[in-house]
Amino acid sequence: MMSMNKKILIGLFLAVFIALLYQYFNFQYSDLKTMNTVLAISAMLLAVSLSEGYRESKDLYKNLLSEADWYFKNNNAMRARQIFESLVKIKPRSYEALLGLGQCNRILREVRTAEQIFKRAIKLEPERHEAYLFLGITQFNMKQTGEALMAFKKAKMLHPFDADVYYFMAKLYERLRDSEDAISHYKAYLELNPNTRNGVEVTERIKRLEAGIATPAEV
Repeated sequence: MMSMNKKILIGLFLAVFIALLYQYFNFQYSDLKTMNTVLAISAMLLAVSLSEGYRESKDLYKNLLSEADWYFKNNNAMRARQIFESLVKIKPRSYEALLGLGQCNRILREVRTAEQIFKRAIKLEPERHEAYLFLGITQFNMKQTGEALMAFKKAKMLHPFDADVYYFMAKLYERLRDSEDAISHYKAYLELNPNTRNGVEVTERIKRLEAGIATPAEV
């Protein structure tokens, strides 16, 4: 299969070649109809070439993004990070690539780097909640409780039906020794996600909080 760059170069070459033919016809015959036809063909070839290159570029980006997600989900954060780093270089304003890169750095305990990446994603898409959630988790791990709470509240405001937001807020309220808010957020989590795998664990957590015997949870 011909590479994207080769296709673009061939298209450009043909466009330039036909443009030169236009100059020849213009000089030799001054035939307006012929000149217009040559110009139209040249423009069409150039447009097709660039369009093909753009489509292949989008396909490459999507394929790399899927590959990075696969490595991340299969516990290979190091390899996933390498691919996400390449994606961010290719497309610096990609919200999805920045989220993935931040998550990899968080898992690899590069929490300060992760924090900055999530803040960068928020600047790009301030009305999307995911970066606020991941920023809050990162700041929770950094013991930045106040900042984490602000990030979680913003995520909750933007997406009040994301169960994960309530789960991590419950853990943060436990750290703050606020059993009432922790219980209410754990219960909301179970209501939004009744089939969650950790349902039994969360239910037990609620019972311990209600009994006053729970210790602060960690993410």
